[in-house]
Parts: sequence; C-alpha cells; structure tokens
Amino acid sequence: MREVREHSSLRGLRLALGGVFLSALIVNTGLAQNPPQPGAGNNPAATNQSPGENPLPATGESTAAKTPPDKVVMRVGSQQVTAGQFEGLVRSLPVAFQRTVAQQGLKMVGDQYATLLVLSQKAVTQGLDQTPEFKAKLDLQRLQWLALDEQKKIADDAQVTQDEIKEYYDTHQNEFEEVLVRQVNVRKKVASARADAPGLPEADAKKRAADIRQALASGQDPAKVADQYKMANVVFFDPNPRPVRHGQLAGDMDKAAWTLKDGEVSEIQDNPMNLYFVQVVKHDQRSLADVSKEIEGKLHEEKFTKSLDNLKQQANIWLDPAFFAPPPGAKPDEDEGPAGKPQAEAPKAPPAQAAQSSGATKPQ
Repeated sequence: MREVREHSSLRGLRLALGGVFLSALIVNTGLAQNPPQPGAGNNPAATNQSPGENPLPATGESTAAKTPPDKVVMRVGSQQVTAGQFEGLVRSLPVAFQRTVAQQGLKMVGDQYATLLVLSQKAVTQGLDQTPEFKAKLDLQRLQWLALDEQKKIADDAQVTQDEIKEYYDTHQNEFEEVLVRQVNVRKKVASARADAPGLPEADAKKRAADIRQALASGQDPAKVADQYKMANVVFFDPNPRPVRHGQLAGDMDKAAWTLKDGEVSEIQDNPMNLYFVQVVKHDQRSLADVSKEIEGKLHEEKFTKSLDNLKQQANIWLDPAFFAPPPGAKPDEDEGPAGKPQAEAPKAPPAQAAQSSGATKPQ
C-alpha cells in the first residue's frame, strides 16, 4: 500500500507542477510552429503575455490586492518570496490560468510553487544543477526563449499596410469569388458489403440521385426535396446552401461550379462509394471589407516567413548529410527536394568554425 501511495503522490505532483509552471513553456514553445499574428497582443487569449503585460484579473478587494509588494509572503528554507515577486510569477502564467487563480485564490499556486522550490533546493544541495544533463537542458531552454523573443520581434516588424491589403485584393480577385452551392451525396453499397451496411445498390442509388437532381433542376423547393428523398446514412443533402471558393470542391465538381449559372445543377459524378452533384444557388464576390483581415493575416505570414528564411540564409546553415541522413525507407522531407539528391558539401573551414556551424538548427 505504501508503494502505491507514494506512486500516486508523485504522479499528482508531476501533474500539478506541469499544469501550472510548465504550461507557460509549452504554450510559448508552440509559437515556433505558429508565428504571432497581427493584433494578437490585443487578445489575451491569443498568446501568452510577458510578465507585467497583463495584470491579474480583477478579484475585488482581496487580501492579496492590499498586500504591500515588498512584504514577504512565503519562506522555503532560507529563500523568501515577496508579494510583488509572487504576483509577477502569476502574471507570467497563461491568461486562462490567471483567470482560474482569480476565481480560486493564490493558495493553489502557492502550494505548488513551494513544492517547486523545495525540490529545486534539494537538487542544488545534491549537485544536480552541475550535471552535464542539467546544463544541456538549461542551455536548450535559454535558446528557446531567445528564439521566441526574436520570433516575436520579427512578427512585430512584419507590419502590413492598408495599401498592401488593397493591392493584393485588386490583383487576386478570383481568390475571393464565391458560389453558394447545395451538394447532394447518395451512398452506394458495394457488392462485398454486409447486408446491414448503409447504402443503396448501384442501380437504386443512381435512380435516387437522378430523381433528386431532376427535382432541383425543375425548381422545386429544396427543403421539400430533401424531406421527400431523405434516407438516414444514405442520402446526404442539406437544403441550406454553403459558400465555397475556387479549389474547395473535389475534382471536376470544382470546375463545374464556376461554369454553371445560378439555379443550374451539375451532372452526377460517380466514385466507388458515392454519387454526388451540386446545385449552384448564387455567384458572389467578397468585398474588400469582408476579407481585409484574411488578407492581412496572409501577408503578415508571408512577410514573417520571408524574414525568417532570409535570416537562416544569412546564417549559412549546414547540416552534415551523412550524420542527418534519414533512416532507410523514410520519405524525404518536402523541404529537402527529391530523394537521393545530395546536399552541398560542407564549406571548408577550420575545425573550430566547422563545429559551430554544425550546431545550427531550426528553433523548435
């Protein structure tokens, strides 16, 4: 029983520490894959704020709010923590967690932070902070935070003007063309399917699809047509049209949607599983006001990516092709070109310089 209790206690401690303090690192590290978007700083839910940028949510006149910032509120061994230091710690946590703290109080964070200090102090007395493994993790964390700060700066510098947004809109009109369509799918039952599998025999499926198409083409009320021919898990037909843009419909159906006039119905398409067609309800063109934010985000991402790519090119990154060779049978990375294409040889450099170059990697 004792072993079980100890195991459970350690598991709970790992969850607690991970949930409170490591979540900030995990969320921020995700920025490496998702560059900050313009205006994200105005939306607390969109990203983490640095300490001091986002005050604790209002909790009324709590005891913590009245405490002088230089008052010691926690002692762990010889280490003291003031109210100001602790509030700064809470402000460094994800905004969603700050809201939880505002509702439930600071005790939950205090208990877990005290445990964190106890463990870290013990680790120092045992010399764990001097091990090569710890120093490597510390170096990696420092690199991550520096990379994230530089990423944020690049994103902040990638400003998009209204003139750039309008120019993009004027030169990419087709990207913002839309058609409202109703799509009809009729599921077929393949010959090898079980008796209770959903779907219709091919001949029956073709007749039902043709009947629905004829009803829509003749101008009948789509809602009544959908009700008349409905079959659970067989006929998929929403009478309410949905907007689509170029490239969002499969195969020949996409081309057909842009050639049909309002109210017209495409020919029935066939694949091994379904019979399907669309009815075009209306052609439309999104206005600049409607898509301004979309264009801004696209241009911002392009500028961010271009700046990051330029920075990497200037750094003259080289990876030893033998050391970083993929395992046998692995698919090549899309960024590395066709399989088997040799990389450029390493630049000639003194051993010290070559060792530094080989350490360059993309921030994770």
